[in-house]
Amino acid sequence: MRVSTELRLEGALYMPTRTVTATTNIAVNDYTISVNNAAVAVTIRLPNPLTFANRVLVVKRHNSTSTGNITLLTFSVAGSLEMENSAGTRVDSFTMGTTATTRRYTFQSNGTFWELIGC
Repeated sequence: MRVSTELRLEGALYMPTRTVTATTNIAVNDYTISVNNAAVAVTIRLPNPLTFANRVLVVKRHNSTSTGNITLLTFSVAGSLEMENSAGTRVDSFTMGTTATTRRYTFQSNGTFWELIGC
């Protein structure tokens, strides 16, 4: 469906959520990835931002006791920088923190790279 003016919803909006415990690629139907990794290092690979223009993704720690590194890695073409980190710098990967303000990231593809739009 393509809406060219305004979309108004009355009721609930349901978005898919998936909990992962190991390294994974974000799938076509994913919206929120909840990483339940305890103290284990996990890599989450975002899809090609060129293929998924305007798509929104959320990656978060499953709970506050998780201490393992979560590395966000982008689909990379010839070394291009495909993602914004929390400092607004374009990079090809970064590791999520464990503090309350760095446990959840929301990205949106602008058709060129994944912009960090919330954390």
